[in-house]
Amino acid sequence: MKVIYGKVQKLQCVDAIVGQLPKLRSQATATALVSMFADSGGMGAAATLAGVNGLPGYYFHFYIDDIEFYAAFTGVFFQEGEDIYVVYDEEVKQNFNVLAIMNKNNHLLGMAIPFGHTVSVSDKTHNRNTIFMAIGSTLIVSLIAFFTGARDILFYLFLIFSGLIMISLIGLSIKKQFRGYAEESERIYKILGVTDLTALEKTGMQAYIDPNNRMYDDVYNYTQFLDYDPQPLVDVRSDESHLR
Repeated sequence: MKVIYGKVQKLQCVDAIVGQLPKLRSQATATALVSMFADSGGMGAAATLAGVNGLPGYYFHFYIDDIEFYAAFTGVFFQEGEDIYVVYDEEVKQNFNVLAIMNKNNHLLGMAIPFGHTVSVSDKTHNRNTIFMAIGSTLIVSLIAFFTGARDILFYLFLIFSGLIMISLIGLSIKKQFRGYAEESERIYKILGVTDLTALEKTGMQAYIDPNNRMYDDVYNYTQFLDYDPQPLVDVRSDESHLR
């Protein structure tokens, strides 16, 4: 994992169903499931969920110096000639290698690792949401059983305990998976120069907010494909229509 700072060159916006790209397909499925348990945020999560739901998405292809980058984001908040920081996987060639992008004003422009949480925030979020899911599901099942005529107290105790155990096991499995994402996110933050993660958890890294919502307004004319190869690029828009 490395970080580079330089000018964006040869920026291309490529229409695609992001969840169908092989490198992101398994992540997309996991993100769709775990969104029930976690407060999702970050454009990486949006990109993968877009693919799962069949909604449009696109990715970006650009260069800094002679290094080639592929970024799977559903929105772009940088443009040709802009100076940005890019955290990337140097071992990945001609495929999605961008993990995070930030500009010189320390605005986080995108993060491919869902959801950009620290380990502490991720654990707290999953614990809280797992408890809510467990309580909610057991109450609903108990109410359904009550209105269908069940009156045995042992039956209700069985429903409650089995529901709590099942949801807890599911939540624990998902928590472990996304703890890995959070650990990767922490590595990215540190590479970007964020050393005080406690302060980050309180304030959050500042994200770019576009008043015109071009991230959502410019999702159209997408190409769905199953057998994907990043070379050659398809449906490339090298103009600035994606920057409106």
